[in-house]
Amino acid sequence: MDPATNIPPMARLDLVEEIDQQVQKSIEQGARLICGGKKSGERGEFYEGTVLADVTPEMTSYKEEVFGPVASIIKSKDLEDSIRIANDSDFGLSAVVY
Repeated sequence: MDPATNIPPMARLDLVEEIDQQVQKSIEQGARLICGGKKSGERGEFYEGTVLADVTPEMTSYKEEVFGPVASIIKSKDLEDSIRIANDSDFGLSAVVY
């Protein structure tokens, strides 16, 4: 209920662990951490807003749904490549083309 909170806590601590494992694995696979990438809170119930860049199809954050405050930046060559990438996902909660 703290009005200074921008990102709420995760529903369960095991979900925070899962997000952290996905992020850390993606970094090990070559993703570049722009910001975030850490658990926080007294019990580790929060996960920082995280941005991963240079994400490619073989990386965990591309292949798996990261159900938390994590954005993966995936480059495309052109509009057709953007559409191919968007359709290459089994998920679809959100995506942005910029």
